Amino acid sequence: MKLPSIAPLTHRIHRASLIPLVAAAFCLMSPPTQARDLHARLGLGFNGQFANTREQGGVPGLSLKYGLTRDIALEAIVGLNTASPRNGVTAVKLFKNLFYETNLNF
Repeated sequence: MKLPSIAPLTHRIHRASLIPLVAAAFCLMSPPTQARDLHARLGLGFNGQFANTREQGGVPGLSLKYGLTRDIALEAIVGLNTASPRNGVTAVKLFKNLFYETNLNF
């Protein structure tokens, strides 16, 4: 009577344990990254803060954000609703960074 071989089972277990090991090695070999200093940079984006979907006439807006210094930024928001009822929004926001973090883009 021939006993079943356990070699295929150990081969499958070995291959299954190798995949997380290779994935961890790729994660640990990633290049070092550094945060950017974004002062004196202009950013264009979308601001949905004034687009409240529960109320009728909420308006999303386009925003321009400019970093004045390393810890202070200014944002201007403009939005226009052409549907009925017509509505618009303009806003200016001031940002102050209270805590400096090494890997945070402000």
